[in-house]
Amino acid sequence: MPKKIELFALFFALCTLASCARPISSPPLAPPTRPVIVSLEAAQRLETRFSEALSRDGPFQIPVSEEELTSYLAIETDIGPLRDPRVWFVQQRILFTARIDALGQHALCATLTLGSKDGKLQIAFESAELNGKSVPRFVLASLKKAINDALTDAHLPMRIERIIWEEEQLILEGMVEP
Repeated sequence: MPKKIELFALFFALCTLASCARPISSPPLAPPTRPVIVSLEAAQRLETRFSEALSRDGPFQIPVSEEELTSYLAIETDIGPLRDPRVWFVQQRILFTARIDALGQHALCATLTLGSKDGKLQIAFESAELNGKSVPRFVLASLKKAINDALTDAHLPMRIERIIWEEEQLILEGMVEP
């Protein structure tokens, strides 16, 4: 899998500023009732798919399931005080929930969009809540910039041309660049 992006700690620090700015108007989507199981096998499947896709030039198609992305985040990345991350693909969006263990326990719920700009993956926050309170736009804008800069700075030799949303998975299509 590409470089591990560990920017979630920044998100938590920025979220402490949540009480001093205008909130976002719409709440995140509600988490689906379907469970997302964390397993080492799922995390390894995702890592293997990315490694195999990047090992050859030309077109690729990488399926990413909710279980695989959740497992990868939970097992393979050090995301600071973030615990029990869960990812669902809902209505062409990513719903992300987690528990934050820093200065007590806090519930995080965010709705993100995923797209491609100049062939690089890019995220955007539609909304986020910490303990049921909206996270201010300026915090989300800063986090969005940091994550997207990290995705660009990873210098992955791939160009994302299309993202296909399906039930419980998405498919990344593109080209590996020499």
